[in-house]
This record gives sequence, structure tokens and C-alpha cells, in this order.
Amino acid sequence: TMILSEFAFTRYANVHANANLIGHLLKIFAYWFVYAALVRNTIRDPFVLLQEEIHQRELLAQGQDALLAMHDERIKELRCINAVSELVERPDLDLKELLDDVAALLPPGFVLPEKARACIESDWGLHGTPRPSTPPRREITQALLLGDQQAGTLRVWYPDDLQDEKAVFLEEERELLCNIARQLGNAIVRMQSLEQIQ
Repeated sequence: TMILSEFAFTRYANVHANANLIGHLLKIFAYWFVYAALVRNTIRDPFVLLQEEIHQRELLAQGQDALLAMHDERIKELRCINAVSELVERPDLDLKELLDDVAALLPPGFVLPEKARACIESDWGLHGTPRPSTPPRREITQALLLGDQQAGTLRVWYPDDLQDEKAVFLEEERELLCNIARQLGNAIVRMQSLEQIQ
């Protein structure tokens, strides 16, 4: 367009000729294209790309935070399983101490350890926090089996007055409770077998 405007300027005979008008209009378009090429492509478009990159990084950071939170939860669960495993291997504990200690170890394995409550209701009594008279809305239970016979129930719940969106039980936490019930049942069977031998 710059070339066409210069060509139009060479063709006009006087100042009021159409060629002069066309030359000036073409000159305006030529400068508009220069503006579009320089300003838009070198200033505005990079800022748009920068905003998109910032948005992508924010999404990545959110995803990373979610992964770290999940990682922390799995570590809490593993610590809980490990603590129970060490506890059931201790030969100096009697059955009541074992049940009390396992009930105390349950809440730290859950999302809100300071808010979670746990108890073991068994043939040997209640161990841990007494369960409310009205069943909690957010509760998970797992049967404590000695072979094929149920000898009790492990319960973990959040109080009904707790207003926290994280106060829900994850599938991994249900598996945690199942794993601990299995370990505890095996330990009780082993303790009873040793008592019968002695």
C-alpha cells in the first residue's frame, strides 16, 4: 500500500485531483498496517501470550497443590498403618491396652485428625471416644473379625456440629480402616492362641 500511495502521488496533476486523495487514503492504510505489524504483533500479542502462560502456570500450581495434599494424606495413612503394625507386634501389651492404643491411633490417619473421633466397640468393652447416642451422619465402620466371627466394630466419625467441607471420608480411608481391622483381628487371634498354649 505504501508503494501504491507513492504511485498515486506521482499521477496527480493538481492538489484537488482524485489521485492526490487516493494517495493520502492509501498512505493512511499503509501506516495502519505498519501499526498492526509493529504494535499489535510486538506489544499486544506477547501480552496475550503471557496472560495465557500465567493462567497455565496457575492451573499447574493448583494441580500440584492437589497432588501434594493427596500425597500428605497417603503419608498420614501409611504412618497410621505402620504405627498399628508396630503396636500389634509388641508382646508386652495386654488386649485392653492394645485396643485402647489402636483406638487412639485411628484419628491421625484421617483428613481432619484433630476433628475425627474413633472407638472400638468389642466383646472386651468400649475403647476410645464414646460414640454419641444418636448415630453420627458422617461415620465409617468396619467389623472386627476373629476368623469368621465378629468380635467388635471399629468406628470413625466426625461430630455432626462440625462445619467443614473436608469432613468426608475418602475411599482410601475406608481401606485404611479395613486394613487396621484385619491387622487387629489377626493380632487378637495370635494373642488368644498364645494364651491357650500357656
